[in-house]
Amino acid sequence: MVPLVAILVVLASCPVSGQEVPDTLPAARVAVHRVAVPSDTVSAERLRGTVNVAEALKGTGGLQVKDYGGAGGLKTVDVRSLGSAHTAVFLDGIAVDNARNAQVDLGRFSTDGMSAVSLYNGQAPMVLMSAREYGSASVLYLESARPVFGRERDHIRAHVRGGSFGTVSPSVTWEHRLGERTALRTELEGIASNGRYPFRAQHFRQAEDGSWRGYDTTLVRENGDLASLRAEVRLSGSVPQGEWTARAYAYLSERGYPGPVVRRPEAVPMGADRQEDGDFFLQGSYRQGLGARYLFQLRGKWAEIRTHYATHPERNPMAVPYDNHYRQHQGYVSAAHLYVLSSVFSLHGATDLGYQALDADIRQFTRPSRWSVAAAGAARLDLRTLHATASVQYARASDRFDASRESAGAFYRDRRVRDGWAPALMLSYEPWKWLSISGFVKCSCRMPSFDDLYYTLLGNSDLRPEYADQADLAVRLNFPAGPWAFGLSAEGWRNRVTDKIIALPTANQFRWSMYNIGRVDVTGADVLLSARYGEKARSGMFRGGLSLRYTFQRALDHTTPSALSYGQQIPYIPRHSATLSADVAWRAWSAEWTTLLTGRRFSSSVNLPEYAVAPWATSDLRVSYRFAAAARPVPALSPLTLRLSLNNLLGAQYEIVRGYPMPGVNLLVTAAVAFGGESR
Repeated sequence: MVPLVAILVVLASCPVSGQEVPDTLPAARVAVHRVAVPSDTVSAERLRGTVNVAEALKGTGGLQVKDYGGAGGLKTVDVRSLGSAHTAVFLDGIAVDNARNAQVDLGRFSTDGMSAVSLYNGQAPMVLMSAREYGSASVLYLESARPVFGRERDHIRAHVRGGSFGTVSPSVTWEHRLGERTALRTELEGIASNGRYPFRAQHFRQAEDGSWRGYDTTLVRENGDLASLRAEVRLSGSVPQGEWTARAYAYLSERGYPGPVVRRPEAVPMGADRQEDGDFFLQGSYRQGLGARYLFQLRGKWAEIRTHYATHPERNPMAVPYDNHYRQHQGYVSAAHLYVLSSVFSLHGATDLGYQALDADIRQFTRPSRWSVAAAGAARLDLRTLHATASVQYARASDRFDASRESAGAFYRDRRVRDGWAPALMLSYEPWKWLSISGFVKCSCRMPSFDDLYYTLLGNSDLRPEYADQADLAVRLNFPAGPWAFGLSAEGWRNRVTDKIIALPTANQFRWSMYNIGRVDVTGADVLLSARYGEKARSGMFRGGLSLRYTFQRALDHTTPSALSYGQQIPYIPRHSATLSADVAWRAWSAEWTTLLTGRRFSSSVNLPEYAVAPWATSDLRVSYRFAAAARPVPALSPLTLRLSLNNLLGAQYEIVRGYPMPGVNLLVTAAVAFGGESR
């Protein structure tokens, strides 16, 4: 804390000079300083060719997508071995929370209507960030497309997808210009899938007489179906020196949890658990510039999340009978400020206030509630070649219970107040256009989530706050050569996590085992080679690219020297992983090939052979064709676009999470058409 304060004082006293920076709002000279660059940004073409955000993020450096298989399977991300809860997800600048297990299911977020998906390690360089953004170890931004109108007043886009596992997904979007400064956008999307796919099951053991006994057969994944409906309405507009947005969101779903594949008689179902979800929220933001130096933004959100979980023991006699309803209320408001002292120096501040409450129809349920507050301050220096940001965040959470000592049990003895600090320093040096060197050091505190502590069947009231210390250094080179552009980047990082919270599924994806690992040390490196041709070529001309990424992660448990797990790799983190990607576009055709390779992992902190999860490699192919404009029956109607996605086209048998087999070859066909114009 003391070194960070000293840095802020030194930066505030430095003489400043430089050129004036561009405006971000009319008549308000407020700059967006890029102190850091995204670790990865998903291309618009890849967004259009994938169904959900989790699928689009596969192959990102230092990021592991945990997929439990099937359309309804939970899909989360783990960035640099820090755990999914250390990655804050923001939808149009407002935090996304999960009522079930604090792990945001990215499979629920469709790529339709998304203009960009960006991942930042350490801290993003955006202005007017919320206090929560300053305190997160990594940040994933989901940005919605904005309507862009010409003379027309309406845009209508529609698509329908269909493919393997009985998947059908129609979607329609309508954009309407209400006035010169106001626009309306509505989206409606449905998904239905039976989630059935074959997989290979084998198990052998050696008998006392030396013979081998077991089975090697093909089974069909059952109870992995999904039916969901998503509806959104978004209003956006501008005012003199400002802008505002308002969004209403509803998501309804019913899904099955197939459960892990374990050794059991084939006559007994592998899973009959069902879950129904209803997520509703209202959120909005207002940004206003006052004069040439001051800018502020208000954000707010209110959410209602309902969950019905049932095990149906009449279908699976091995299941423990549960039929529970959960209901969570969430409120959030954030105020952010920016004051520009000069063309190269600015001050930033933010304050967040949040509320959560959980109720359930369970006997002697504690009905906890939580008030949380976070405050952050930062100073930014932007010279011609040097950019620096120093920040600090303080967060505090206070819990309450509507229960007596007898009914609360262990929860009554749990600490009710938790707090933590998150200081950070980020530097970027760009001596030439072709070379940039950047790095950061940061400490973040992740308090046990509301759900980690209090959800029946998965809560653990003895969990301690989790602290993460991060250090990062990156070198990036770019070499333009005529129509070619070559890139090379190398990034190394060192993380130390104290009291790391580990979440592992037990009998299914609803019931989890939560526990602390005293200390984890993570050493990692990421190397990316890329080459692109014709990036600035006109539409219809040949363009293409090739990239190769290799990631190394050594995440070791350093808790107790005498323990069997000491010096062992923590669960589900591969030492080695790589991504090979190639794409081409010519006239109306475009295609992309992606190969993912993941090394051996372990499902336990004790790296014994029986806990090993085999390495795997998959290849995906996406091809799209845009019909000629002459084929349009209506002049304002855009040409029909067809996309074919072949996933795991080599039919690899693999598991991302032990006991949850992934699908083999599967395909998805999309037909899309638009009327009136496009968004951006």
